[in-house]
Amino acid sequence: HWFAGLLPQPGTDILLAVYSRENGAKSLSDEDILSAAKAFLKPEVLAQSRGEFFPMSMKDYYAFPSLVDAERERRGITKDVSTVEEWQAILPDSYKRVLDGYEGAVAVGLRVELEAGLRDGMAIRDLRDVPGYNAWLKGLKLTAQTVFQVIRGAQVVATFDVPGFVPSALESNTVGLPFDFRTDAAGVGVVLPMDITPAPEATKQPLGFFQVTSIWKTN
Repeated sequence: HWFAGLLPQPGTDILLAVYSRENGAKSLSDEDILSAAKAFLKPEVLAQSRGEFFPMSMKDYYAFPSLVDAERERRGITKDVSTVEEWQAILPDSYKRVLDGYEGAVAVGLRVELEAGLRDGMAIRDLRDVPGYNAWLKGLKLTAQTVFQVIRGAQVVATFDVPGFVPSALESNTVGLPFDFRTDAAGVGVVLPMDITPAPEATKQPLGFFQVTSIWKTN
C-alpha cells in the first residue's frame, strides 16, 4: 500500500490515515523465488537456469579484473591464482561478490519464469507440481484495496477497508485531493476519489468521488 494521506478532523484530536494499492502481485524476495522454483519447477528446468552461471570457472575470475585487482591490492596478494578453489581461498571477497551476483541473476531469470503465470500462463511441461503452482500464483495476486485508520491521540481506534484504489497521480482537470471525513457517535464517513475498476491494469475509468462509511463496532 502507498500512503495516500493523513487528515485531521477540525476541532478534535482525531486523524484519518489512508493507504491504497492497485491490482497487482505480492513482492517476493530472491529467497522466495528460489524456494518456489525448487518446489514447482522440474529439476532439469532449474538446472538449466543455474547452468548458465554455474559451476564457476577461471573465466569468471578474469571477467571481473577490477574486483580482483582491488582485493589483491587491499590484501597485499601477489601470488598467482590458477584455480577457482584458490580464488575462493585467497581472494574470498571478490569471489563472494561474483557468486552473489550470479545467484541474483539466476533469481531474476527464475522470477520471470515463475511469474509468467500471472500474465500468460506457465508451460505445463516445465512444472512438476501444477496444482501447487496454481495455488501459489493465486496467493500472489492482490486486488485493489484502500485501508483507513482512525487515530485518536496516539492510538489506532478503528481500521476498515474497501475495494478500489486512490490513484497516486490525478489529472487536475478530473478530480483532486484532499479528501474529507467526519466521525461521530455512529461511525466514520469519508469522501475521496477512487478507481473501482476490477481489471488487473490501472485505469482512469470509472474514476470519481465516492463516499465510504463504516459503523463503529462494539464488543
